[in-house]
Amino acid sequence: RLLRIGGAQETAMGRVHQGAVRSIHLSSEHGVATSRGDDGELRMWNLGQPEHSRPVARDVQRSVEGEISWPTFPGTLVHNVQAMVQSKPFERTVYYHPHLWFAFLLAPLVGLLVFLVRRKESNSLLRFVDPRRFFDDSDGRIAFVWLIALALLLEFSMFRELYSFYFTLILPFLALLVGYVVGRPLSLVWEELQERPRSVVSLALAVFALFSSWPIWLTHASDTFPNEFARSGVMKPYHWRLAPVAPHFSDVAKALFWEDHRITGHHHRGVKHYLWTKKRLFRSLDEVAEWIEGRSKPGDTIAGGSTSAPIVALEANLNIAAGEVDTNSKRFKSGLLDEEDYWNAICKDQVRYLISTGRSYFARGKLRTLPVVREYFRPVKAFYDPELRYGGRFPICVYERIDSEQDCAWTDSTLRLPSRSPVFCPVE
Repeated sequence: RLLRIGGAQETAMGRVHQGAVRSIHLSSEHGVATSRGDDGELRMWNLGQPEHSRPVARDVQRSVEGEISWPTFPGTLVHNVQAMVQSKPFERTVYYHPHLWFAFLLAPLVGLLVFLVRRKESNSLLRFVDPRRFFDDSDGRIAFVWLIALALLLEFSMFRELYSFYFTLILPFLALLVGYVVGRPLSLVWEELQERPRSVVSLALAVFALFSSWPIWLTHASDTFPNEFARSGVMKPYHWRLAPVAPHFSDVAKALFWEDHRITGHHHRGVKHYLWTKKRLFRSLDEVAEWIEGRSKPGDTIAGGSTSAPIVALEANLNIAAGEVDTNSKRFKSGLLDEEDYWNAICKDQVRYLISTGRSYFARGKLRTLPVVREYFRPVKAFYDPELRYGGRFPICVYERIDSEQDCAWTDSTLRLPSRSPVFCPVE
C-alpha cells in the first residue's frame, strides 16, 4: 500500500512482489518507484498504478554488507535468456508463430537423426558438431542457419528492453528451419526407401509426430492475452482499406491473407493480426484537427506524443513546437533530449497545445507530475477514437496554454499532488 506522507490516507494499492517488499526507492519527480522483494526481483512501477509493474532484474540477492550481488558469467547469460523467454514480447511472438519456434527446437534433433541414419562406419559422433561439415551438404548448411538464429536469440537476450517486432529479424531463419524439419524427412524417405525403409520411415513419423505438438506451446503462450479468454466468442469485424501504392498487390494480399472478422479466443495466423493492425485508421483525426485549428492563432505551435501530435499538426496546419517531432520517452530517459531544454525550447516557440495519449512521454500520469504543465497548461478537450485501440476507445486529451501571452518556462518546483488521481482528461 502507498500512503501519503503526513497522514494515513491511502493513495494506491497493488501487488508488486510475490512475498514481502524489503526495500523501496521513490522517485516522485518521475512518478515511479523501484522496489526489491523476497522473490529476488527488482521492479519498477508507477506510483499511481503499482499493479502495472515491470521487472528490472531477477535473482538479485543482498549481501551481509548490504550491497547488491549481481550474477556473474555464465550465470548472467542464463539469467538473460531465461528473462527473455519468460517475457511477454517473446510469448506473444510464440503465440503468433508457434510452429516457427517449435522448428527451432526440433531442427537439431532432426539433423542428429538424419546424421545417424546416413552415418558411415568411419564417421563418429564428433563429426556431427564439426564446423567443416557446415559446407558439405544441405544438413550442414541448415546447421549454419540454426546457429545464426541462436546468435540472434542471444543478442536479443542482452537488450535492456525488448519488443515483439524485434523478432522480425529472426523469422526468415526460423522459416527455413520449418522447411527443413518438414522437408528433410520426406526427402530422406524418397532417397533411401529401397535401402533402409523401416528406419527412415520411423524417423519421418517420429519427426512429424513431434512437430505436430506445437499447438501445446501455442496454448501456453496464449496466457499472455487474458482478455481474449475473458471475452471469448465475441466477433470483431475489420475493414479492408486499399493500399495507396500498388493497389494490385493490395488485392493479392487481401485474397491470400485477409479475413473480415475474427472470433476472440480463437487462434489466427500472425499475418492476419498484422494486417488487422495496419488497416486501422485514426478515425477522429479530422475532428481533433478541426477543433484545434478553429481555436488557433497565427504562430501557435503544437507538441505531444510522437505517434499522434505530428499528424494532428499537419492536418491542423500548425508547426511542431521547436521542430521536435520525436518525443519518444526513451530520448529523455537516455539523456539524448534534456527535459529542461525541451520545455524551454517549445515555450519560446509559442507552444499552444499539448496532445496527451497513453504510453508516451505525454501520458496523463507524466503530465500531472510536471510543474511546467500544471502551471501553464490545462486540459480542455477529450476525444475518444473508436479504432486506434485493438479493443475499445483510444483516449486523446488536448491541453491548452492557460495564458498564451505569458512566456512559459521549465520549473522544477515541488508539487503537492491531489490524494486521488484525476480522470484521464478532467475537462472543465
